[in-house]
Amino acid sequence: MGRLHNRRHELFAQALADGKSRCDALVAAGYPFHRGNQNRLAKSPEIISRVDEIRRERAGIIDLRHLDRTRIL
Repeated sequence: MGRLHNRRHELFAQALADGKSRCDALVAAGYPFHRGNQNRLAKSPEIISRVDEIRRERAGIIDLRHLDRTRIL
């Protein structure tokens, strides 16, 4: 799928993937706080699939600091 065309929607999806609440993600994306908008935007199929995609990409990244180095060598 790749990045969303709307920059604010992309920032909102990234913030949700980071584990922020819907309210915090909405504000981080540059929107003014509004209780209804955060829920409507979070239920958008494009946002849901983008958050899933970001989380899958991040799950595939290996943090070498946490690996047992004796197993690698």
